Amino acid sequence: MMQAAAPLPFNPADYFTYVLDQEIRAAGLPGGYCGFALELAAAPDLARLQQRLDYLVEHFPRASARIERQGKRYAWIYTDQPIALERHDGGSEGEATQAVLLEVFNRHETRPLALHWIAQGQGGTLLLVWNHPLMELEAPRSCWTSSRPTGRKASRSRRP
Repeated sequence: MMQAAAPLPFNPADYFTYVLDQEIRAAGLPGGYCGFALELAAAPDLARLQQRLDYLVEHFPRASARIERQGKRYAWIYTDQPIALERHDGGSEGEATQAVLLEVFNRHETRPLALHWIAQGQGGTLLLVWNHPLMELEAPRSCWTSSRPTGRKASRSRRP
């Protein structure tokens, strides 16, 4: 496993979205998490999905970061821990699946992203959830940069 990178302090956009999320949640409303749900007629290969999550962390170790307070500031703390594909039973009724979706989507996370499989009959719902600070302009550039050399020079596109 690769050596964990140093903590990445929050940038102003991270602070804004994180504090806003905390305030919204303190008011009893859903927070600033983003999600993408796919309803599938058949279950995907869950073992292969887990392998791909492991691959993500192997090549982008910062993908397994968590948010942690360090003194007066917050930072992304890199863990090199795997991102586990979480499995849930959504039952056989649509309302039960909806309840699981809402519980998963609205729980407080310190991880930047999570992937869930909510089984229902033969198929189910694949839910990807990420917290908003992960998608801020500066976070992807610094959090998603692979620490694995590719053997070729990176190209930059020029903007007009």
